[in-house]
Amino acid sequence: MLANNYGRTPAQIALRWEIQHGIVTIPKSATLSRIESNFDVFDFTISEDDMAMIDSIDREDGRFGPLPSEMN
Repeated sequence: MLANNYGRTPAQIALRWEIQHGIVTIPKSATLSRIESNFDVFDFTISEDDMAMIDSIDREDGRFGPLPSEMN
């Protein structure tokens, strides 16, 4: 798992991916530990190869994952 390779959480990888793409991100949490974790994304960089791998899961319609209409 990519998060394990970087010693981060999946949420931190997602936030860092957005930051590296210049996407303004406003994460939300009511849990103090998660709020702190959300700030802990500025001391590492995702490699170009890993960024490309994450980018490759994007669909043509701009969505990630399954369509809501196809979920059970």
